[in-house]
Amino acid sequence: ALFGSMSKPQSPWSAFHSTVAIAARGPGTPVRHHETAIETSAGSALDEFSGCLTDVDLLLEYKLLCLNCPSGVYVLPSSKSLYEWHGVLFVHSGPYREGIFKFTIYIPDSFPRMRPMLRFHSKVYHPYIHMHNGVLNMSRVFPSWDPAKHHLWHVIQYTKQCFYSQDMWQDCEQATFTAQAQQCVIASLRTLFDPQEDSENSGNLINFHEVDAKLYTQAKKTLLAGELPKVPITSPSPNMLSNVTEQFKQLWEKMVPR
Repeated sequence: ALFGSMSKPQSPWSAFHSTVAIAARGPGTPVRHHETAIETSAGSALDEFSGCLTDVDLLLEYKLLCLNCPSGVYVLPSSKSLYEWHGVLFVHSGPYREGIFKFTIYIPDSFPRMRPMLRFHSKVYHPYIHMHNGVLNMSRVFPSWDPAKHHLWHVIQYTKQCFYSQDMWQDCEQATFTAQAQQCVIASLRTLFDPQEDSENSGNLINFHEVDAKLYTQAKKTLLAGELPKVPITSPSPNMLSNVTEQFKQLWEKMVPR
């Protein structure tokens, strides 16, 4: 039910081609099998091309996000789909101080005609975040999504503002709100190293790993000495990277004629 509104609608071009075909045959003329095949093929091709244009829109949206992303927020598209982006928000001040909140942006197939949805992985006590499913209420700032004015980086900007702007929770009882916010911070840190969310199957490229205390101390001493530590870096698996590369390759082949 949460994602029921995100199903892809039938392309209006399919109905257009059916109307043209009927007009060409004339009223009362029986439908021939080859005409039905042509109409179906044309509709499928247009639907596929429309999907390619949406993919290009998402690539441009991510470029804009990279140029306008607020500090303390990191976002990467899923290795499985361009229509799902994973992110993390580091909060450095206010009631949610020291919280590390992971979230996912779900982009509908009809984007940019419909606004995306952002859902937090851990419980967040906030007037504009659903207590049970973690979905951010965007109707306050995006009552209707306008592709000419709204972009995904605006969603990220608003998300960060929710954790810093006191105007968001000024009507709450402050002592209770602060206590509940701190409980959310603890919950966010508790799920930070959740292997299920950071697994290869989830497509999430933003992974957290606990650092060995001895290795951390050694790296800190090296940095204080003015040198770069030789710390092994855990890279994403080849399968995850190849999935992302294959997405861009397929998109390029569809959009650029040979």
